[in-house]
Amino acid sequence: MKICVEKGKLLGAIKNVQKAVDSSENANYVHLKAENGIVSLAVCGNLLSIRCKLLAGEAIIEEPGSVFLSVNKLFHCVSLMSDDKLQLQTKGNTLVVSRKKTRMVLDTTTKAPVLEFSDFNEQAVKISISEILLKQLIEDVVYAASADTENNIPASSINIEIIDGTLRMTACDGIQVSRRDVDLKDKVSSDTSAKCMIKKRNLVMIGSLLVPSFDNMADFCIGNMKYGIRTRNIEVVGAILFGDYFNMATLFAEPPSKTDIKVNKEELLAAMKRCSYAIDESSRRPCIIEGENTIKIYAQGKIEVEEELFADITGESFRFGVNPICMENLLKVYPEETVTISFKGSKLPLYVKHGSYTMLLALISIPK
Repeated sequence: MKICVEKGKLLGAIKNVQKAVDSSENANYVHLKAENGIVSLAVCGNLLSIRCKLLAGEAIIEEPGSVFLSVNKLFHCVSLMSDDKLQLQTKGNTLVVSRKKTRMVLDTTTKAPVLEFSDFNEQAVKISISEILLKQLIEDVVYAASADTENNIPASSINIEIIDGTLRMTACDGIQVSRRDVDLKDKVSSDTSAKCMIKKRNLVMIGSLLVPSFDNMADFCIGNMKYGIRTRNIEVVGAILFGDYFNMATLFAEPPSKTDIKVNKEELLAAMKRCSYAIDESSRRPCIIEGENTIKIYAQGKIEVEEELFADITGESFRFGVNPICMENLLKVYPEETVTISFKGSKLPLYVKHGSYTMLLALISIPK
């Protein structure tokens, strides 16, 4: 194998595939391949395999071939070279990275496994969706999943379903819930169904690889005990997590509202940021929101915060406590300038809905 490639392009591709590195021994190795005018790098971890492609024009292939070697050594080797075009060439059991009179030699190894997108069979469910929309879907829900934990896989994962002609993503950590739906009725039949759970950490990694462009499409596939996402220059294949997700019917059974509160999103978000600063997160002390004709907000901790916001309030007077950081997260992904918050009662979560967005936030009891 012999290729020429710009340092910046190669280094970016290495950084992308390094996101698959985990405790797996195989994840220490990258598969560098040059064929059919495309240079690709791939790393396979326990739950995730990432392949990044350098397309025609981004690399020149003088001799096709492939090699396996340490991904970290390749990263350090390339990053230490001067900014310029680099030549990578296999010689025996080594890979030589060179530029003018500078040469760095790395040992290669035997073949390590890489999950391939092409391994999905005909029974797998596959849809096409714009890359920017898929990226937005991920960003809209991941905040509601908890940090990585082996004790509660559903809470630290995102549930993805293709059901009734809809792509649905749901995250729930027990305090907050976020769901997004995308209509796919023109792309899949209503009786097509598939689902999988993906670790929050892995889905965040995938989102960082996606390009925010309406022109680029992404193929999303579920089947063969794994899921896959393929775009113009990346392929990601991951193992499906097993276990039952939360009871959706119970989770989203919406009782009638006692009060609907319409308020400017940016004003409420700014108030929540001040409350988040005031309250030490470890204290679990709530931010108190109450009102009848206007909204009054209180927080006490490192400092005291008192706010009053104008709002359009329909229904009964209200008083409840929330985690201001969770409310911040919710408001950041809400798409409109005015947010409608439905108060169902002191023992039920707040509901925030708009079009394909559904978000819930558990209330916190107010200390007497």
